[in-house]
Amino acid sequence: MLVKILAFFDLLGVFMLILSFFNIQPLRPLIGVATFFITKFIIFQDVASFLDALVGVYLVFMIFGLSSTFLTVLSCIYLLQKIVFSFLG
Repeated sequence: MLVKILAFFDLLGVFMLILSFFNIQPLRPLIGVATFFITKFIIFQDVASFLDALVGVYLVFMIFGLSSTFLTVLSCIYLLQKIVFSFLG
């Protein structure tokens, strides 16, 4: 159950990445999702959570207008594969 809830928030993170990349930035949800990813690393402290923290830091950079197509696609692919594995496993 917890895995599926975390996968839902990962999906929300994918939407925030895509919206921010196209400069449609809902600021409060974006800060919330970035905080979620960074907090998840603090709680779990494993490799996947470290990569989540990097996605969270990248979202913070996107708040300030610093984005890269390569990093956005890479982050989305990482989160989408986590979502797929969460619902299949």
